[in-house]
Amino acid sequence: MDLHALFQAVPPTVLGFIIGSVITVIGVVLTNMANTKRLRIQHEHDREMRSRDRDLNLRKDIYLAAMEAISTGIAAIGRFGELNVTEQELMRSYTAELPSIAKVNIVGELETIDAVATFTQELSGMFMRLTASRQGVNALWQRSQTIDTKLQAAVAEHEQLTTQIRELEATEAEATKSLRTLQKKVGLAQQRIEGLLTEQSTIGKRLVVDQLNLTHEAMEELAKLNRLVVPILSAMRAELGLAFDAELYAEGMEAIHKQQLEYLEETSREIISMYDEVDSV
Repeated sequence: MDLHALFQAVPPTVLGFIIGSVITVIGVVLTNMANTKRLRIQHEHDREMRSRDRDLNLRKDIYLAAMEAISTGIAAIGRFGELNVTEQELMRSYTAELPSIAKVNIVGELETIDAVATFTQELSGMFMRLTASRQGVNALWQRSQTIDTKLQAAVAEHEQLTTQIRELEATEAEATKSLRTLQKKVGLAQQRIEGLLTEQSTIGKRLVVDQLNLTHEAMEELAKLNRLVVPILSAMRAELGLAFDAELYAEGMEAIHKQQLEYLEETSREIISMYDEVDSV
């Protein structure tokens, strides 16, 4: 029996039912295929979003740590004028944070990596330049500390001798020879004090001038670092999808630097004027 005869033998009602069932099955299959495709697309999208979120969170954590390390380096440069802190201590505070900066090379894009590399290279150069400039200031500071120690000892000796003289005078004492000897020692102690005070004044003024110059040099270096931070922030925030007005930020940093320089110059004039007044007395 051929196919045509078979269809003619089937009652129309049954045939209609069969055709309807076939159409329904085809519709279900097509719907399932569409749903499967849609679910697959949704799954891929969700997977990409989760991957993107993980990537952004990883970058954010690394960039936050890197910026903290960069801030530590900037702070170290700003403290080069503090002579009671050694250059080794200043550098150690920054070098301890270098692993955080190195991680930028793993997750950062080329622009970010270049900006960070430029910053770290310049910062290393600043450490060397400021360390060299600080050597002479350190020598003066050490000399000043030595004079302070000698001055304290001389003052203590002077006070002790003066007390002994008063005790002898009060008892109408004991020999005039002992009294004269003590008076002579007091005179010598007084001369040492005056000599140390003169030397301390001379070194002190020179030290202050040199220290202020070192601070000024460090501030100029800081201005360079702040300019180098701008492209770093711009690149990092662009990767994280955060808005950033680089020009406005740079203008703000320049304004702050200008105010700091004005304050430093005003303070320098006041300190030097105080030393001049002391010298004139």
